Parts: sequence; structure tokens; C-alpha cells
Amino acid sequence: MALAAVPAARRMRDRARDALSDVIGGTSTPLRTLAVTALDRHYRVTAAADVDRVARTLFDALAQMNGRLLSARAWLRQGADEGFATTPYPRDGHTYIDLGYAIAGPLIRPTILIHEAFHDLSETHQDYGGNPARDQGAAYHRNDTQTQLVNAYAMSQFVLHIHLGQERILGDTE
Repeated sequence: MALAAVPAARRMRDRARDALSDVIGGTSTPLRTLAVTALDRHYRVTAAADVDRVARTLFDALAQMNGRLLSARAWLRQGADEGFATTPYPRDGHTYIDLGYAIAGPLIRPTILIHEAFHDLSETHQDYGGNPARDQGAAYHRNDTQTQLVNAYAMSQFVLHIHLGQERILGDTE
């Protein structure tokens, strides 16, 4: 199931990368406008220098994440926990797709892969503020910019925001 979701995760990642490219390039497009709105919402940046800095940081992270998605057969492993997926700490170069992934819906599956790929980039990439679905994003949205830059939920929520054209917190079966 996870391998089947990789193409959708790559498309979502590519669209977010394109949106950030428009921000970095100063291109006046609807995708850039959407990205600036999503950067403000998920990373709390509005000043031009901050928007540019965060956009470049995310662009680089998305480039690195592509390697994980392209090597999904080597990166992903079968897990045995109850949740959707686990990227262990300390990192071992793998993400484990757990038993709960079977109930995950078609939109949340690629979002999970993006979330876990971001975790796998660095041991500093953790979950801050918890799963936004738990409290409709209340704790998640209290994080400051620096925390969000290493928050796997911020990356997956940002990419999902670009994909859907608006912020949306998914339920497990969506």
C-alpha cells in the first residue's frame, strides 16, 4: 500500500517544490500566492526576507526528500506497531510502515510518506505540537518558525496545503 502511494507523494512534493520555486524566483503566479499564504500559515513568516529564507530551506528539504521517495523500495520496511508509520530515533535509514496504515485513506497515505521522509532527513526533525488532527491544529499552530522548520507535521501540512489549495487537517480514513 505504501509503495502504491509513492507516486502521489512525489506529485504532491513536486507541486510544493514548484510553488516554492515561484516564491524564490519572485514569479507572480497563483501558485506563488498560495505558497506565500501557506508559508505564513504553517511557518509564521510574512517579512520578505523571512519568506525567502524559509522557502529556500523548505525547497532544499523537498529536494532531499525526493531521494527517499525515489528509493522507496529500499527505504520503506514493514513495521509492527499500531500506528501508521515509524521513523526510529536514532535513525537507521528506514521508515517502517505499521499496521494502522491499512486503514489510512487515499489522501493521507502519501501525506504520511512525506511526513516520514522529512523525519528521515535529520534526527532533529521531530513532531512538535503533536498530530494536528488531535486538536484541529491548536498546539501545532502555536509553534514558532524555528520549531516548525524541524517539525515533520509542518512539512506534511505545508505540502498538503499546496496540494489542496487550502489548509486541511485530514482524518485517518481520508
